[in-house]
Amino acid sequence: MRLLALLFAAFFMLGAPRADAAEWVRYEKTAFQELVKSGKPVLVHTHASWCPVCKRQEALLGELGNEKLLDGITLVRVDFDKDTDFLSAYKA
Repeated sequence: MRLLALLFAAFFMLGAPRADAAEWVRYEKTAFQELVKSGKPVLVHTHASWCPVCKRQEALLGELGNEKLLDGITLVRVDFDKDTDFLSAYKA
């Protein structure tokens, strides 16, 4: 909860977004495990194509990922309907 609050606070306090758009990476188990092991910051969004709230959240989080303060963060999209291994492992 604290991390999410910090991210949203940073979103509202930062200046101009970066010129390059943040891109979402599709979740793949092995690649995700390596990313976590690397120690680089990761923002995970559990998404369902049929969910209107998910679509809006993804847009807002994508904008947040463009902020200079969060340069280097990797945005990972987890498919709610397909990536059940992630949902089970992380109790999402």
